[in-house]
Amino acid sequence: MNKKITREDIAKAAGVSVTAVSRTINNSGYVKQDKKDRIIKAAKELGYKNTSITLAMQQQKTKQIIFFKEDLTGAYFNQMFHGITREAKKRDYRVLLDAQYDFANIKNLLVDGIIFPNDSVAEKYASTVGHNYMLPTVTVAFNMASQFSKSIPEVLLDDRDVINTAIDYLLNMGHRKIGIATPSDSSYSKYRLGFWEARLAFERIENYRDYEILIDSHTDFVGVDDMEFYYNVSNTFEYFDLFHIGELAAEKYMRTKRKASAYLCFNDDMAHGMINRLEFLGVNVPEDVSILGIDGTYIRNHYQKKLSSIATFPERIGADCVNLLINILEKKPYKYVNWAKIKILEGDTVKKINL
Repeated sequence: MNKKITREDIAKAAGVSVTAVSRTINNSGYVKQDKKDRIIKAAKELGYKNTSITLAMQQQKTKQIIFFKEDLTGAYFNQMFHGITREAKKRDYRVLLDAQYDFANIKNLLVDGIIFPNDSVAEKYASTVGHNYMLPTVTVAFNMASQFSKSIPEVLLDDRDVINTAIDYLLNMGHRKIGIATPSDSSYSKYRLGFWEARLAFERIENYRDYEILIDSHTDFVGVDDMEFYYNVSNTFEYFDLFHIGELAAEKYMRTKRKASAYLCFNDDMAHGMINRLEFLGVNVPEDVSILGIDGTYIRNHYQKKLSSIATFPERIGADCVNLLINILEKKPYKYVNWAKIKILEGDTVKKINL
């Protein structure tokens, strides 16, 4: 009967400590590369039975990476995923998608690295499984002040820059009464709202808070079936409908006494919903009110009035994440913070007014 090979046997054959063997097998701590190579070689030669997945990851030969995202219904993350898969293919890698955020299972998957869709998901991983697990990771980040329990290289789309660029554009178009329309109960909408408030206060625009249109799921949906704000494709899949949130923002606009001449919407989906409802109610865009979106996604090409938007290039962000991760995997030079680009996409929904 063949003897069962233990980690002690591997340690003795490789001339290292059992701790170093455990760290290598579990991918859960730092081990010098020369020691790691000896451990992997000894484990294979001895026929250690529990090494197939871990050793493949250690040697980075799976050529697979995983992207964590619960759904791709929204245009922004749909485009980001296309950027990820296309760039990965160029570099001979495949992409897996995990919609469950099952971090605990990551050790059982044949993947070389992870891409996270935002800093919030990245921090959940970093503070739990990622705290002791050494698999390379990168993330998309939206706040320059983001901090992680474990350092994670990032592609940063700085929301402060996005908001300032939007306000610069509207000011140059002659607008002083600049409003914002946004959900109010998510961390990312709160970031953008805070940056908008800070900038308008700096510009000394009076009564700027009167131009806020905030949609709160806990108050604005009272008396309404919350599920009306989701696309229900099956019993297990939901997508929050920001287009409809934009329509609610239009309804609030109609009830607002002090109206802005231009509104910056949380994203393009919300902007399209707001425009759709405003024009149904007899308000012309941009003749009566201007609307500016954020993201510049492909859906703006599907409307007769092309949305004016701040492009954030999600496909490019996805591609940048892939290149960052693969450079780490292939031990090529890389930067921890990589800035995403933005650009004003002029369209038909922002009117130039007299200064």
